[in-house]
Amino acid sequence: MRPTLEGLKQEGIEYRGFLFVGLMKVGEDPYVIEYNVRMGDPETQVVFPRLGPDMLEWMVGAAQGQLPQGAPWVDPRYAVTTVVCSEGYPSEPKTGAMMQWPNEPGDDRYCFHAGTAWKENQVVNSGGRVMATTALDPELDQAVLKSRNLASAVDFDGAFYRSDIGDDLL
Repeated sequence: MRPTLEGLKQEGIEYRGFLFVGLMKVGEDPYVIEYNVRMGDPETQVVFPRLGPDMLEWMVGAAQGQLPQGAPWVDPRYAVTTVVCSEGYPSEPKTGAMMQWPNEPGDDRYCFHAGTAWKENQVVNSGGRVMATTALDPELDQAVLKSRNLASAVDFDGAFYRSDIGDDLL
């Protein structure tokens, strides 16, 4: 990120917005796999639950070029997101299956719809990446477990998810 910020400054570019670098850990080394000027999916689902109620003030301030004083509040808990996919993803996902998912409101568990649609008074899967299940916890292993438990409770024909998300961090 530092070379990007220095390059923007050298070019006299006043950038306002997100800079996102997607990293993948290979062995012990981080590798850049994507570089964006927006928040992506599912990255947003793991980042935004940790951002506090003042985040809107920070976003408006950034757009207006006047950031608030201090630092934004960030939830200190770990956040883990597991993506539930449709059978056949990524090449030819099977869609149209009626869905059920956990209804456990709280400030530590979220189910984000991604590839879903409303059809005949039912929610159905309508894409490859169907739902992102995010969980927060002070302990990383518990955040991983909670996210996987949420993912396992998302039910539709052909649903699957990776059961190794977060393992490299434990």
